[in-house]
Amino acid sequence: MAQDNAGRPSRLRLSEVDRRILGLLQQDSRRTISEISAATGVSRATVRDRIDIMREGGVIRRFTIEMADDPPLENFQAGAFLHLELKRPVCRIVYSAIRAWPELMGCW
Repeated sequence: MAQDNAGRPSRLRLSEVDRRILGLLQQDSRRTISEISAATGVSRATVRDRIDIMREGGVIRRFTIEMADDPPLENFQAGAFLHLELKRPVCRIVYSAIRAWPELMGCW
């Protein structure tokens, strides 16, 4: 049985619209109110109110994401700029050490 936010059993009765809203959120918890409204055929205000009621009633406890076990990172790019001040001119040594890194996109 569902619980409200205070941990008490919830007496909330779910309508067919509530169940459709929950199903859509279970598929993708990032869906917007507008998307859910369009998919269920009810107004955005109704969707927002029903979600609020289900949250307050403990039917919905949190919105979350599910990550892949091994997420594809080939399109992930992070940038970093490294500035070194060296006591002696050893740029060639540093460059020789890092130039084979497959992640290196440039070195000046």
